[in-house]
Amino acid sequence: MLEIEWELHMAEAHDALNECRHQVRVQAQLLKFKDHNLRGQGANTRAHKTLCALEQCLSLGHAKYSRAHEALTKLGEKLDRGDWQCKLRLLKPSDLRLMGDLLEG
Repeated sequence: MLEIEWELHMAEAHDALNECRHQVRVQAQLLKFKDHNLRGQGANTRAHKTLCALEQCLSLGHAKYSRAHEALTKLGEKLDRGDWQCKLRLLKPSDLRLMGDLLEG
């Protein structure tokens, strides 16, 4: 039974991580579109609202991943599994940013 729960939480963690990656990519594309194409207060306000909504989706994805990671940590102790932690590391909110932001520091 614990093995099935392990597999479910592992799948949940991978799904949440993919969701976070997708949200970061969408955010990057929207920022690029905004910089190149939008002018005026109204258009920028709408883009800002969309970015805020994307940020909320990213926060939800992070919370889902954190719950799955915590469950895997507890189950890993019971099942004597430690090899998974090199692939699914603890994810901090500061890790969820654009690649350009990471390169700039």
